Amino acid sequence: MLYEILDLYASHDRCLHDPLAIMAITDPQIIEFEERWVDIETGGQFSSGQSIADYRQSNDRFNVKVAIKLNHTLFIKRLIEILSSD
Repeated sequence: MLYEILDLYASHDRCLHDPLAIMAITDPQIIEFEERWVDIETGGQFSSGQSIADYRQSNDRFNVKVAIKLNHTLFIKRLIEILSSD
């Protein structure tokens, strides 16, 4: 079953979104975060339904932590450890 799930990931975009989202919570030291203001554009002026992050340094209002960098080697190592454990 695990092979089928990982094969499905590999056949589409090769990004392990779900395992990465879980590891962001359970093992956050593998990801570098920055605080940013993020809003959802709902008016259709820029892109309907898209998340828009404000990266201006002058903005001192933050509502989320945005993942900006991943330690790929550590992520894969931890994922293999998890998958191979009993």
